[in-house]
Amino acid sequence: MKLSKHFSLDEFKCKCGSCETPTINPLLISELELIRSVVNEPIYINSGYRCKEHNKRVGGTSNSQHTLGNAADIRCKGINAIELGDIIQCMYPTQYGIGVYVEDNFVHFDVRDRKARWVYD
Repeated sequence: MKLSKHFSLDEFKCKCGSCETPTINPLLISELELIRSVVNEPIYINSGYRCKEHNKRVGGTSNSQHTLGNAADIRCKGINAIELGDIIQCMYPTQYGIGVYVEDNFVHFDVRDRKARWVYD
């Protein structure tokens, strides 16, 4: 099922393999489309929705935006996590959650109702 021009529901499904189809925040999808248009590259979803059990197994925080359908861990071919994080930070300097995971080369992006930032090497 298509959520937008470039994203499908399958990309956001929990990796546990046994969850029901998640509800993904439409704002997340629209903002990911905007980010994609700015970087002019496909965005790959490493992790989208997570059920509470799977989130716990992967070490996610108990209040993870992933469990609410508000977050995606993303990467882009040819753009490292630091660069992608900088681009997204410039787009949203006062809002949302942006976490840069340098060693694993991905950016966590979420549409929470306040600004949050973090970087892991």
